[in-house]
Order: sequence, then structure tokens, then C-alpha cells
Amino acid sequence: MNFNMYMPARVTSGEDCVLKNSAALKKLGDKCLIVTGKHSAKACGALDDVTAALDKEGIGYQVFDEVVQNPYVMTCHKAGQIAREMGAQFILGIGGGSPLDSTKAVAVFASNPQLSGLDIYGGWQNRALPFVLVGTTAGTGSEVTAVSVLTNDATGQKKSFKSDETYAALSFGDPKYTYSLNYDFTVSTALDAFAHCLEGLFAAKGNEVSDAYALRGISILGGSLIQLYMHKGDSGEHLPHTLRERLYYASLYGGLVINITGTTFCHALSYVLTEDYHIAHGKACAIFLPEYIHRAQEAYPKKFAGFEAALGTHCETFVDLIKDLARMEVKMTPPQIEDYLPRFKGNANFQNTPGVFTLDDTKRVLTELFV
Repeated sequence: MNFNMYMPARVTSGEDCVLKNSAALKKLGDKCLIVTGKHSAKACGALDDVTAALDKEGIGYQVFDEVVQNPYVMTCHKAGQIAREMGAQFILGIGGGSPLDSTKAVAVFASNPQLSGLDIYGGWQNRALPFVLVGTTAGTGSEVTAVSVLTNDATGQKKSFKSDETYAALSFGDPKYTYSLNYDFTVSTALDAFAHCLEGLFAAKGNEVSDAYALRGISILGGSLIQLYMHKGDSGEHLPHTLRERLYYASLYGGLVINITGTTFCHALSYVLTEDYHIAHGKACAIFLPEYIHRAQEAYPKKFAGFEAALGTHCETFVDLIKDLARMEVKMTPPQIEDYLPRFKGNANFQNTPGVFTLDDTKRVLTELFV
């Protein structure tokens, strides 16, 4: 039995958990840099709660709100320099995967002035500053992982890094921050969470612990995605808060899964869709899930039966639902697909896939979906 795991982030959850637990922030220092985007943290109320908590504890702060979707390495490098100049003792990130992943990088850059942007992928000398994460979407699970995915400014390609130092000192999980998300964004993030659970369940790096997290997440997300599908056409404002809460906590289960297992070819190929076609990350991953499900069924029939039981519905019916929710208008030419293949040579995510995913598989799947 393999029970190996490491997840040192402290998670504090529930309604108003930021304000109720403000004293925990004081333990990290007297000054912090808040890392976020331009709009979402303000719109959902998280930024107001955080600044109120910091004011209550007498902690000085400055807001850096230049993070965008698929955040750039040099944006994080700039924020790290600002954190040093203001004497920040910790970093506090608010948002979905982009601001939270950025926060991890900012914490590294802040304590390592010798690093140029891309040096972050090669390790660093000084320990990263402690950081706090406040999640506002129900998808990435970045609150409980050490992974940060950033975009290379020069090439536009995404690449991840991780370290034992890039776990949050504290993560706040308050589902109310997701209540204001629109329907399409909610669908995409829910699909991302489902991809994390599903990919991890059958990944080569999985174990007893990740399987338990994955099956629990799938048991929540199966019915929740069906319920979400029934609200198709809704703006998002009428989605039940109970559904929002289930989706948020399921996303944390997904984060706990990939913290152990990593991801598979679905995430690797999704980068092409987000970089070149501006498809939302969750949908970009989900478009490949039907292929993944069929591979998992063939490779692990006994475990697959457990997956289908946790899902709570017939697998093929659910595959049709995923295809509908992840539907996109993307066209590729055969030469374009050939050009993509070299970047995936030796890809670790491919090796983590059931049966191992090859470049020939890549060509076939992209052709079937987009040509």
C-alpha cells in the first residue's frame, strides 16, 4: 500500500473565515503585498474582507493588481521587486488559479533579488517569503498545491514549477466568494476540478491517498455538474449557493489529488488551446476527458468500476454531458498539428497517463477533435 503524501498548507474554511481568523495573519508579519487581478477580488468581496482583516490586525499592505489570466513570469518578477522595496514580510494572493499561482512566484522573487524571470524554473537560494491564499473560484485547487503555472513572456508558452517552499502558510476557503461568478466561468472551473480528480484517479503517480481524495471529489462533482448543466442558459446569478459550496470544496479535493499525482496529457494538451485559441483552462482540459475516460476504462477496468460508482450515473451519459459543456469552435490544420508535436517530446504528463500517451496519440486526438 502506498500512502505517501506531503501537504503542509493550513486550510481554514467556512463563511467569513478571513475576518474570523484575522489573528492568524498577524503571526506572519506587519506588512504584506496583496497580489490579485483588476476586478474579481473586488467584485466578490474578498478584497474588502482581506483589507478589513489586515486593518484590524494593524498590518500594512500594498495592492498589486496587475495579474491577468495565464499570468506572465515577468509580472510576478515585478511584483517581487515591489514586495522587497516595501519591506513585505509575507505575500497575500486573492483570486482564482492565476493570482494564486502568481503569488507563489512572487514569494520566491521577493526573497531572491538575484533571480531573473526564467531562473525561477531552476531553483533559488533564499527561502521564499511565507504567503497566504484566498480562493475565489471553484476549479484550480491552487490553495492546497505547491504548483505554479506561468506564461513565458517571450514565447507565450505555459510552464509550471513547484517546490516544498511554495505551499501556502495559510489558505482561506470561503465559498461565498464564488457566488458572483457567471455561468460560463463556473462551468469551466467545475470542469477543471473534475479533470483534476479524474486524471489523478488513473494517473501513474496515484496512490491510496490520492484515490480517496479523487473518489470523494468525483462523488461531489458528478451530481453537481449534472445540476449545473440543468441551469444551462442561466447567467449564473440563480445558481443555488449549496451548489456553489459543493463545487468549491470539490475543487479543494481536486487540488489535494494533483498535489500527489500531478496531471496527465489532458492538461498538457490544454496549454495549446489556452495559448493559441484563448479557450478557458477548464474547458480546454475537459475536451480531452472523453479520450482519457476510454483509456482509463481499458487500462484499469476494476478501478473504473469504482469511478463509475462514485460518479453516480452511467459513464457514457456523463461523457456526452462533458462534450456538451466543453464544446468549442477550434479548427486546426494538419501542418499546425505537426508543428505542435515537438513541444511534447518526453512530456512527463504523457508518461503519467494510463497506457502512456505518445506523439502519435497526440496527432490522432488533435486531428479527431479539431481538423
